Amino acid sequence: MDVEKWGKLIQRIQWYEMSIQNEVLEKLILSCRGMADKEKLKIKNQLRFEIYRHRYFSDADWSLPEEVLGKYESTMNEIVFSDKIYEYMYLFSPEFEFPLLHPVSYSREKHNESADQNQRLREEEIRVGFKEFKENKYSLDKLIELAVQEDNILGEVLAQFYSDGMFDEEVFHLLMRKDKEGKHVFDYVRYLHRYGSVDLKDVIEMVKRISDNKNLLVNLISLEFIEDDVNALIAKEDEEIKTMYWSRNTRARISDHAGHQVFLWALNECEKYGTCDNYFELLYDVREKISIQELYDATVKISDMKGGIASSMTIYYIGEILKELQDAFITDDEKCAEIVSVEWLCRNILEWKQMRCLQKEMKNDPKIYADLVGIVYKAEDDEPEDKEKCEVANAVYSAFDKARFCPAEKDGKVSYEVLKKWVEELKGLLIKQKQENLFGHLIGRLLAYSPIGADSYHPCEAVRKIIEEYDSDSLRSSYIVAEENKRGVHTVDAGKSELILHQRYLNNAEGLHAEYPKTAEIYFTLSEDYKREAEYERKRAEDEW
Repeated sequence: MDVEKWGKLIQRIQWYEMSIQNEVLEKLILSCRGMADKEKLKIKNQLRFEIYRHRYFSDADWSLPEEVLGKYESTMNEIVFSDKIYEYMYLFSPEFEFPLLHPVSYSREKHNESADQNQRLREEEIRVGFKEFKENKYSLDKLIELAVQEDNILGEVLAQFYSDGMFDEEVFHLLMRKDKEGKHVFDYVRYLHRYGSVDLKDVIEMVKRISDNKNLLVNLISLEFIEDDVNALIAKEDEEIKTMYWSRNTRARISDHAGHQVFLWALNECEKYGTCDNYFELLYDVREKISIQELYDATVKISDMKGGIASSMTIYYIGEILKELQDAFITDDEKCAEIVSVEWLCRNILEWKQMRCLQKEMKNDPKIYADLVGIVYKAEDDEPEDKEKCEVANAVYSAFDKARFCPAEKDGKVSYEVLKKWVEELKGLLIKQKQENLFGHLIGRLLAYSPIGADSYHPCEAVRKIIEEYDSDSLRSSYIVAEENKRGVHTVDAGKSELILHQRYLNNAEGLHAEYPKTAEIYFTLSEDYKREAEYERKRAEDEW
């Protein structure tokens, strides 16, 4: 009489010879006679689903023959409930898992047709079931009480079939009494609201009178397509309900026919009561309904909002919104600086290439970069262990590590004079921060991201001059590490790709050697590094064979 064990047996019974199956099924019938109706329901539902599955996929290699399924069906019919109401519980099964005993078999060629036929069979079976239920004058109260305990679509099925698509106050009140969480109540009202057969405002007033279920209240309010900000249902609620509404995971439903003011009102409400995630989602949805200036004004407000859990879609929304703002205002220094604050706030979820305004600011002025250096690295007079500074450094390190750019670069070109000024200003800032010892390391790391020169050699001419002037061991080693890291993940191919890189860097070094010997030395070193790696990979491949 262990329901879980019987469930496992039913799942595996098909793999045994028929004599064993018959013996097991006979024992199952005997065992079920001593079970409670709730336990019988689990067994009967599982048998019903197995019959449906094998008949639906009748052409599959694993499907059982009809004579075996007929035995399963007769066994299922011999499991009798003490309370006949349990016979109707399967009617609330999810639509795409509804266990028809005689479905139209699946056909790859006529899949849509068979799906439509099975949908019609499901609807007819539910209608017939409810007709019998009503004729026998069974208790709807008891049926709902039992069904709310299961994972099903009770509310939707009652709305569509028992209430015939019309709001039934008796059914509604029964659901309210039995469904403490409100899931099935919501499904019942949602179905009727979708087809315009219920007044949402009246239902919400009824819910308020008979329940304090705030979650249900918020879910019902969220069904409204807002067209008027003054008369919107949520506009009349208290602060707690508004906070729940604008902070929920479901999208705000604003009608496409709403006026311009409605979209601005919704953004203001979401800013006040919602989270950053909800706000960006709404901002993305309404961005085409407002002007680019309004989009900018709304976006720069997020620094004062509380955060949420950034999903992959939130990251996408942020990226798309910022792209529109960057395209519009990248040349406006004042607005660009404001967008930087948004990019910085989202630094942990944005890629470096998406932080275009921050890139522009860093390329033009070394102060932001120097400030990051001051946070991430120790100064010469820092305490050995400053816990607070370590925590701040950890918080911003990922943003610092993403900052890989060539100073003074604009549209693929670098002016030597502008670059020289940038480098000197950075050096001065590092001296003030007592971090001058980091100068060569930092400059080498950045200069590796230089654009190509007019002569097709790397780096560009302006960067070569800076390297020649500021050459040091730390600059060279930092440049080399940054250049090698650009390669990223690659396929091991017995050293072939390393030989290509060896030759490429060698050609580059030879092209620079006469005029820029110190810069050329960097590329000679890179060439030798990849030559050694190519030999190592070739030897390792030979040893493996």
